[in-house]
Amino acid sequence: MSVFSPGAVLAINRSSGAIDWRRRLVPFGGSEVLFANSTLFAKSDHTLYALDPETGKEIWKFCPYGTGRETIYSAPTVSRGRVFIGDRAGYLHALDARTGRRLWSLMTSRAANNDVNGPPLIVGNLVLVATNAGRLVAADAKTGDVVWNRQTGGPSINEIARVPSGLLVATHSSLCWFDAESGDMLARRSFPCRQVMTYVAKGDRTYVVTAPKNGSWRELVGLSGQEIVFRRRIPFLWTLARVRSGIVEISFGGFAFLSPFSGERINHVQIDEECVAAHPAEYGKHLYIMTSKGVLWALRWPPSGLSARGSTMACSGARESIVRNDSSTTSRAS
Repeated sequence: MSVFSPGAVLAINRSSGAIDWRRRLVPFGGSEVLFANSTLFAKSDHTLYALDPETGKEIWKFCPYGTGRETIYSAPTVSRGRVFIGDRAGYLHALDARTGRRLWSLMTSRAANNDVNGPPLIVGNLVLVATNAGRLVAADAKTGDVVWNRQTGGPSINEIARVPSGLLVATHSSLCWFDAESGDMLARRSFPCRQVMTYVAKGDRTYVVTAPKNGSWRELVGLSGQEIVFRRRIPFLWTLARVRSGIVEISFGGFAFLSPFSGERINHVQIDEECVAAHPAEYGKHLYIMTSKGVLWALRWPPSGLSARGSTMACSGARESIVRNDSSTTSRAS
């Protein structure tokens, strides 16, 4: 797990909750840690680190612009021995996953606001990124040559989702569906006078959190394909996370499993401190949640009684253990 401030990556024993090792990232941590190719990838706001997952020892690091300012918000993606990551100067980089050597760098746009802040997506031989310049760019993963470049209609910082019809990109005010091979836009659904805060896609279902530009309340919108099937006003929902067993709503005071058909809370676990720090991690029969105060929760998961249609739950997620990993900070963590 990654702690934002002071920046650190920690390895926690899943059975006991004991800290196995801790590696400091100066000054801040960043997005989710990623395990791939027997390597742990973590990042600060200017450096990508490749670490030994057993010890936390640094294998290599990639810091293209120095440590004086925030230059990398994108999370990395690993595929076929290569690491792909964007930066705030508009570049998409491909690195050798074993050595960190830069293989190629692609300038995605020369617009004024061209940040590549969302994680790259691999589709076959293509690597795709959505940018703040309102572009969806597909490049050859081996060479970095642009295969196609399309307009999305607005800035995008979210991940690109794979859906049955192709690709789904969220901009600040709309959802856009694209054909993965040609890059042709298939459909667009806008949310006038509202901002898209976050979204997740699972199968043919998409769940979107929107908020008015001049207000605080939020709305959860559920779609089947491109058609809206429900709307639910939600005053405290912060973000959504996709786990194997469905969709989890993360709010300021806890989290809940959501019905895929109505968006209603099926099961709510109350935790008396902010849970907006990070997306949960699911492993085996446990769900791990980290709070903004630096507490890691391990819960038995999924709750028993979840029906095949996801409409009922017999019991709530049970708290199995609590680990305070950094009692001196209030932090964002992943």
